[in-house]
Amino acid sequence: MSQINNSVADWLESATKKHKLGDHQGIIADCSRVIELKPDFAEAYYFRGLTKAKLRDYPGAIADFTMAIGLRPDHSEAYNNRGHARGCLRDSQGAIADYNKAINLEPENAEAFSCRGFVKGELGDHHGAIADLTKAIHLNPDDAGAYNSRGNSKAKLRDYQGAVVDFTMAISLKPDDARAYNNRGLTYIFLHQKSKALADFMKAIDLDCRVDQEILDMCK
Repeated sequence: MSQINNSVADWLESATKKHKLGDHQGIIADCSRVIELKPDFAEAYYFRGLTKAKLRDYPGAIADFTMAIGLRPDHSEAYNNRGHARGCLRDSQGAIADYNKAINLEPENAEAFSCRGFVKGELGDHHGAIADLTKAIHLNPDDAGAYNSRGNSKAKLRDYQGAVVDFTMAISLKPDDARAYNNRGLTYIFLHQKSKALADFMKAIDLDCRVDQEILDMCK
């Protein structure tokens, strides 16, 4: 048993080194070797799932997160990341179910609230989205993505001033976020502030965000 544990430690050390180098396929190979040696080791499945998700192998990631959860039912981060993978596959209800479980296990999981809020917004539940994103911001005031998502939901509810405030906060936290500039520009159009809208669109374009010409024409 001690020999197996030593081998597992060696492979985990190898995977950690490859993580720093960005060698995703190497990480997957190392984690697979750990699983062969110790098939009840939840973290190996979890780490492999994270790596598969980075490679956009979302079905493979979901399978690994599911194995990690089976071995460790209290693994809130496995639920959270499985939710993200499900969301990437457009399984919104499955994603929300996983975020619910992550939050039940870890009630102050800011990322789970932020992700669940984003998905609720995608589903058109903007009041629910704002509630979740406000909680996420309370738990992690530096979450630029949560401000951006909350701004989108506020805009959908025609709270344009509130949306501008959120997009501005997102920009202050992440000045290179082209989406936030683009979203604030669109909101300025609804507020009939065309010069501000155009300035934001130009900034978004500088950051490699595509803005349709017809949108730019609305700023004239």
